[in-house]
Amino acid sequence: MGAVKDTYDIIKDLLGEAKKLKNFEFVEMVIDIQQRFFELNAENEEFRSKNETLKSKIKAMEGCQIEIEKFRIENSELKEKLSVFQKLRDVTFLDKKIQTKYIQYRTIHSSGMPPLVKTTLEETIRDVYYYIAPKLLSPIEDSKFREIFYKTVNETYSYLDDIIVGQLKAKFLEHNLIQIVDRANKNYIQLTIYGQEVLNKINGI
Repeated sequence: MGAVKDTYDIIKDLLGEAKKLKNFEFVEMVIDIQQRFFELNAENEEFRSKNETLKSKIKAMEGCQIEIEKFRIENSELKEKLSVFQKLRDVTFLDKKIQTKYIQYRTIHSSGMPPLVKTTLEETIRDVYYYIAPKLLSPIEDSKFREIFYKTVNETYSYLDDIIVGQLKAKFLEHNLIQIVDRANKNYIQLTIYGQEVLNKINGI
């Protein structure tokens, strides 16, 4: 703004001097210069205004770009959650057949007793879940989780092999059928709401 005023003052002074000297040719020349100065200044102001408008638009577009990136990240996260949700809803794994190994349960052991009865069954994971799920409607201590698999097999009260119990536990957790909760610094296991829905579905409710 200072340079513009200085230039205007110079032109004004020149015009004043030209009038004093009554040099009309020089007066006309200075007036032309003055007019061109006004035109250039107006053009400059117009360009400056347009530049400010463009800066505002660019700034607004930068804001939009940030919002677009935010929406893109949120969309990606929602897709991931949907994928997990769909996976949790996929319980076709329940129909998988597995070899379950049951071992006779004894509280007393002595050398004169016959060997433990070991039985291998072919069951679906659904069969096993249907058997143990009702026992998890109320929380049980994690340390007692293996006990809910105890049952009578071929007229022998037996427990399920610990390795298979661990594999089934991991599978039920993966598909959100059961959950581990902390109570008074102890881990408890119980059915999730979804696990209850699956049990009801199996029951035909």
